[in-house]
Amino acid sequence: MKHEGKRRLRNIIAVTLAATILFAAIATGLIYSLSKTHQKEVEFYLQELAAQNVDKLNQQIDSDLNTLQSISVLIDQNSSSRQVIDSILADSEIKNTFLEIAFVDQNGIGAAGQVNGSTWSDVNLSQRKVIQQVLAGHSVISDVIEAQKSGKNILCYAVPVYDNGQLIGALAASRSTDLLLNVVESRYLAGRIGSALIRADGQLLASSSHGRNGNFFKGTQFDPAALDLLEEKIQSAASHTFSFYYDGMDLWGTITPVGRNDWFLVETVTMETLNGEFYSMLGIILLALVPLMLLSIFMLVYISYNEKKTRTRIDYLAYYDPVTGAYNNNGFAQAFEQCITKDDHYTLALLDLCHFKFINYSFGFQAGDNLLRHVKDVLEAELQPDEVVARSNADQFAVLLHTQDKAEIARRVTHMMERISAYQIVKKEHYPINSYCGIKICQTFSETVDLNLLIDRARMAKTSIQQGYGNRYAFFDDALFEKAHERTVIEQRMDSALKNGEFKVYIQPKYDLKTETVCGGEALVRWQREDGSLVSPGVFIPVFEQNGFITKLDIYMLEQVCSLLHHWKRQFGPEKPLPAISLNQSRILFFQENYLEMVENLLNKYQIGPGQIVMEITEGVEVDEVQRLEDIIQGLHKLGVEVSMDDFGSGYSALNVLRELSIDELKLDRMFLMQTENKEKGRAIMESIIQMAKNLSFRTVCEGVETREQAQTMLDFGCDVAQGFYYAKPMPAQDYAALLSA
Repeated sequence: MKHEGKRRLRNIIAVTLAATILFAAIATGLIYSLSKTHQKEVEFYLQELAAQNVDKLNQQIDSDLNTLQSISVLIDQNSSSRQVIDSILADSEIKNTFLEIAFVDQNGIGAAGQVNGSTWSDVNLSQRKVIQQVLAGHSVISDVIEAQKSGKNILCYAVPVYDNGQLIGALAASRSTDLLLNVVESRYLAGRIGSALIRADGQLLASSSHGRNGNFFKGTQFDPAALDLLEEKIQSAASHTFSFYYDGMDLWGTITPVGRNDWFLVETVTMETLNGEFYSMLGIILLALVPLMLLSIFMLVYISYNEKKTRTRIDYLAYYDPVTGAYNNNGFAQAFEQCITKDDHYTLALLDLCHFKFINYSFGFQAGDNLLRHVKDVLEAELQPDEVVARSNADQFAVLLHTQDKAEIARRVTHMMERISAYQIVKKEHYPINSYCGIKICQTFSETVDLNLLIDRARMAKTSIQQGYGNRYAFFDDALFEKAHERTVIEQRMDSALKNGEFKVYIQPKYDLKTETVCGGEALVRWQREDGSLVSPGVFIPVFEQNGFITKLDIYMLEQVCSLLHHWKRQFGPEKPLPAISLNQSRILFFQENYLEMVENLLNKYQIGPGQIVMEITEGVEVDEVQRLEDIIQGLHKLGVEVSMDDFGSGYSALNVLRELSIDELKLDRMFLMQTENKEKGRAIMESIIQMAKNLSFRTVCEGVETREQAQTMLDFGCDVAQGFYYAKPMPAQDYAALLSA
């Protein structure tokens, strides 16, 4: 019995030991599997967070560069450096964005100023690499440099400044590295995620947790193999997750290339933060290795529950906007795919809030976040089954509507915007909240639908909305697509068209109202492509005015007209004097510094005498431009060139401007003429304008005369010259020459 008892005890111990070993093996395998899964999820979480923060960092950098580029277009060669800086520092948005700002000429000399109001001039910045790069024509952001005045670490943004296509200097501004790093400051995990901006060699540019100077690699401890792998990833500009030791703590980190200079963004978090809960679970499991299976099963279930919570948290960060709780771009794309595979009867609407940045600055970011949450709630409340809303970027929301009925879409979008407008940012005070929306109805031409294409076209529709008050929306249609495509084609071909002589001179004759004989002509441009097709001036002229190419075209037209006049003088001889030809001159060209010199050179080249050329300028003259404009007009008079004010009556001219300008001719807008036919007030105004012009010794020309009755009305009013289809349409230059010789 004694031996039997010992044998049973040995058997129990053996079975218990075997069971313990088996359970330990199972538990060890399970723990190992869970550890690997947890590690992958941690890596995924950090990489997703880093990718989002790199995007935010680049968005901030692009926003800062765009701000400087927007300012740079307001600078011309006649602005002094001090005027530029004073004007910029008066802008509250700049004060809230940059520390210092400088305007540098092509020699690297300029004026700089701080947002606290102090300004100094004649600063030599030519030796700074960032200035040298910008003066070479590049928009750049520098590495971290030490500010000359404050000694603080700063980043320098700089963009080239062009005036009429000519590089005249650089506009530079500095931003604190801390302010830039604040853009990616994490709100997750109670702010326990640290961020650092480093160079490829590990030099710290800015850091929220590793000091402000020194080297990231030297200030931390790595396993040699891990360090070699990290350096290899940096050399290949690849993202990488790693573990390291710093200041007595074990940490996880991920490094991601920023795409600027040789910068990398490092996100770090202690292993305790990410693994604390996980390791506590493992500790309980280890204690449960004593065959307490029930407790072990309970713990395994508990671990699975917590792993699910972790996955849910990671999924939330990857697919949802943390401010509003709506989908982000990733979540919207996923939901879109699920909807569109079942039914493609959808419409995409992109909605933006007007002046949202002003709301943030005026009422605070908390008020701005509350407004964003209100917009999300409004849009979500308006959704029907199988419809989706997302906050795609800043104050922009994307809405997927399950309808393609334009009337219903317009009604629903209008109702959404009206509900958004009813929101009160401050109680008992109504600040107008307006929005504008671009809409693209989904059209499928293949088995797949390109979401990015839908977004681009909805954005194009939104961009087409003119500035104004109130809520506005626009649908993308074929005309809008053709207009954008047409502009691209025009800009691609305009230089070669000018070089190949595709721009032709057409002339519309002007007639003396008393004698009804030709007394001059207006030179108009026509674009005839090599295949013989014509591009309407109403299509290409607005494009050229926006991109500045109009100055080249105006000079080209002036030279062509001078060449024609030179040829006709030789053809007709001195016995037949040629009437004057008028040309339109763009405001950009008219105010160029060397404008008079260019005109004089062409007049001399083609031996053009006084009174043969008339320059037409539009009536919209700013008060502060009057004296400068008068100086140019006087210069043209010295060259024998007359000046006509075109389209008078189409805008809101100040009559005293006419008193200050020594123009020779007043050209009345055709729309003004049309208003005189059946309206007594219009007739009285037109007659008064013509009488005023006579009192000021201006010659008067009425354009757009299309009927005999209109011509007689203008003659009765005392107008001198008429131009329009009643007399002749614009014609090729050779046909005009034939008309003169008849």
